[in-house]
Amino acid sequence: MTIRDSKVVKPFMTACRQALVITVAAVILGLMVNALRPQGLDLVRSSDPVSPATTETESAGPQPIDLEDALERLKNQRTIIIDARSKFDYAAGHIDTARNLQEKDLDDWMPDFFSTTPLETPLIVYCSGPRCLLAEHLAVRMFELGYTNVHILTAGWNGWLSRGYPVAPEPAFTAGQSRAQTGDCESDECGDIQISTPDPTQNK
Repeated sequence: MTIRDSKVVKPFMTACRQALVITVAAVILGLMVNALRPQGLDLVRSSDPVSPATTETESAGPQPIDLEDALERLKNQRTIIIDARSKFDYAAGHIDTARNLQEKDLDDWMPDFFSTTPLETPLIVYCSGPRCLLAEHLAVRMFELGYTNVHILTAGWNGWLSRGYPVAPEPAFTAGQSRAQTGDCESDECGDIQISTPDPTQNK
């Protein structure tokens, strides 16, 4: 390297080193300022796992719930229990505090329900039993309408009654098989035979 070349290269190298130092210092200063700001940018993606509630309600749709969990959730006054069966079966006996809301009449009751029930409200939908599809159909519709915490009690009314869990105190009458008495359970939608609550007059 000649003396002339040395006079050109050295200032250039010095300028490069100074620029690098300034850049590194600016980056460090920027990171420090960002960390101290309350509304700083999130430069590192959070490694926290997605909560089970988010996965269940927002990704997978309505989820099944067993009898024990449903009984526990019944103690939560925010939880709404929905009986998807016919009015006849509902009148003959239903889970304590349950509301009778049928999918076929959804256009009639949904406006009022929607206006008074927040979308995050826990909902448990049931019908007669595992082979009854009325609860599943209604739960899916509720989920599609924006309700994000919907569960299906797959054991249904029959399972609930067999456990001796809380039921409405005074059934209007003794029910028989839904399909033989109403037009609400055609084809295989209500595949479970309706179990009735005991009729206290039969033991007299």
